[in-house]
Amino acid sequence: MKPLDEKYSEILALEDVERRHIEYVLGETKFNLSLSARILKIDRTTLYNKLKKYGLHRNVKEPVPVEQV
Repeated sequence: MKPLDEKYSEILALEDVERRHIEYVLGETKFNLSLSARILKIDRTTLYNKLKKYGLHRNVKEPVPVEQV
């Protein structure tokens, strides 16, 4: 594939736009996958596959263990 001119370097690839949109929807739904899939008008299995493809996952912090006294 031939390299792009510099003037086109800021334009996002379709894959990047899709990933960002999925991230946005997941954020708005607090990572509710069923609702996100309905909003995106795709099957949940398709959404799961896209999450895997883009390496997206919920950033859940580990609970802080309570120190025993």
